[in-house]
Amino acid sequence: MKKARWSSFYSEALLLVVIFVALVLVLTGVFTAARAQSASARRLSRAVTIAANTAETVSTAADGGELLALLNENANAFPMKDTAGVTAYFAADGTPDPEGEFRVDVFTRTESAASGSLFSGRILVSCGDEEPVYSLETVYFREEAAP
Repeated sequence: MKKARWSSFYSEALLLVVIFVALVLVLTGVFTAARAQSASARRLSRAVTIAANTAETVSTAADGGELLALLNENANAFPMKDTAGVTAYFAADGTPDPEGEFRVDVFTRTESAASGSLFSGRILVSCGDEEPVYSLETVYFREEAAP
């Protein structure tokens, strides 16, 4: 009788240990996935902020040369070879850094109108060598000064 009671105790204890181990494994997976999602959300948030700041800079530039001059702080911006665009690099905190982890590619286009010029820009923010994390299209109109 004592033997049956002890074997029941050990069976229940073993079952509780198995359940506890399974619970720990499931929670470890959940927390690992949450950490990955958090890192992805942090990277996206930084990319959106950098793209918005770059869009503000694009709206103040009169042409590609001025855009390059405005983005080029700390020697972090370079003209693109094949297109009339600019590539700039930023650190994770958004400060200009030639070796930063965020790469911003800005493509601009100008269309003349009777009363001014329509400027459009496409901003692609990438983290490292990955595909773009965020893309932003911006358009603004600059009115010609009356003589």
